[in-house]
Amino acid sequence: AYFLNQYLESGDTEILNRMYSQLQGTNAWTKDHYGQWELLYKLNQILPEERKIHVVGIDVEFQYLTALAYMAEVLPDRELPQEIREPIARIIKASQSNPSLEDVEKLSRDIHQDIQEQEALYDAYLGEAFFGFRLVNDNVLHMLEANNSGAAFNQTRDLYIMNNFAEIYPTLTAESSFYGQWGLKHIFQGEQEGIRWLSGLIDKQIPELQGKVLSIGYAYENCIALLRMGMEYKPVRFDTLEDAPYINHVWSPFAEGHPYTLFRLNGKNSPFAKQLLWPLNQESGMPPLEGVTTDYIQYLVVIRDSPASKPLNQ
Repeated sequence: AYFLNQYLESGDTEILNRMYSQLQGTNAWTKDHYGQWELLYKLNQILPEERKIHVVGIDVEFQYLTALAYMAEVLPDRELPQEIREPIARIIKASQSNPSLEDVEKLSRDIHQDIQEQEALYDAYLGEAFFGFRLVNDNVLHMLEANNSGAAFNQTRDLYIMNNFAEIYPTLTAESSFYGQWGLKHIFQGEQEGIRWLSGLIDKQIPELQGKVLSIGYAYENCIALLRMGMEYKPVRFDTLEDAPYINHVWSPFAEGHPYTLFRLNGKNSPFAKQLLWPLNQESGMPPLEGVTTDYIQYLVVIRDSPASKPLNQ
């Protein structure tokens, strides 16, 4: 988020290029993903200051080298207390090299422990940067915990994301509105596949936001997706819209000929607010077992005939 906000303020594509150099081999390493930030920069240029879009990072730190670069960059140009010179020097050195994940884990654990023992020194030295510095370092460790949790990966990750947002939320202006673009399951507000996903956690565990979370799902019909296979990418057919009468006979005529169609599920007398009519097939995971559709999502965007994204190097 720190580097994306730098880009949105400056338009300097070198910032984006440095970030995306760490993303090869992930689903984000595409021309569409990169290009969205260029479009967002252009949009911000015509918005008044109070309406400009800013990025808030709440996920765990999968790009640990970018996390290290952030921690080094926010170090202030002021006298460094003797007691924390050694750990700070280790951060600077690691940010200038290409450390292994094991080395980063040891460094992050040492920094976490040192902050617990000498928090006042870190706070005084880092000033306003202390909050983000501590949060990013902890989220490197949260990423490792999620990755090592086996079948509990999604629940572990989403709990940490919610906790991060709960911690960041009070630091943001009360007038702010928030939009998050996540993988589909993260937006389910009810339990699915035995997991309490991010949107439901936010709605139920952050008191100020209870009843204020809106989930808009995506469904794909006759589309091509870019499948990541290690460091390689391959286009594959992708359909996630359920083959059911309430889809084929009601929705399809409305969506015919349109690349994107937004369906409201929680309108007056909507059957989706009265029954569990699941609009997604098993490409999107197992359907939920209880409640009604709008306990999980309130709107659905049907995307038709979309081509695949292209890798960033094509």
